[in-house]
Amino acid sequence: MGRPKLLLPWKGVTVIEHVVQTLLDAECSEVMVVIRSEDQLLQEAVRRTRATIVIPPVNPIDMRMSVQYGLQELVQSCNPQPCDAWFLVPADQPTLEVEWVKTLQQVYREHPLEIHVPVFEGRRGHPVLFPWSLAQEVTALPEDKGINALLQAHPAIVREHVFHFRGILDDLDTPDDYRRLNREYRF
Repeated sequence: MGRPKLLLPWKGVTVIEHVVQTLLDAECSEVMVVIRSEDQLLQEAVRRTRATIVIPPVNPIDMRMSVQYGLQELVQSCNPQPCDAWFLVPADQPTLEVEWVKTLQQVYREHPLEIHVPVFEGRRGHPVLFPWSLAQEVTALPEDKGINALLQAHPAIVREHVFHFRGILDDLDTPDDYRRLNREYRF
């Protein structure tokens, strides 16, 4: 991107603030943001929200490791129960909507202990809702495997939900992504 993408302006705040606020507005009981210790500007942005900042002892090299640190913090601070669930939400998904989160929360209540994945035109997107029982398995994943390995390891409990919003596939990887999303969302 050439600059910190999570600090780019989005709907009057930064991308990270928008993502966190969306989750809080959807009544997620806890939002954890894993941040490298040296990323002071990102920490400042997250402090403007009610999210918990997780600064790992070793900088994560990938998303799997970040998720692992976030889940460890959840265990220590929230004492999750077997009936609980956790969302995997990429921080660079500015198109995240409260409605999507609430939809997945509702289907989880109807079908607990399953992995709930939004799908648009046959492609899986985010956020993904996992049963708490799979949190332990993140630590056991081989270093070369991402969180998608959980879906591959448990196909019988993966439940796909058709969404009519392309935004579940959108994230910010390039300046062109940011320009396109700004045009599409016209703000």
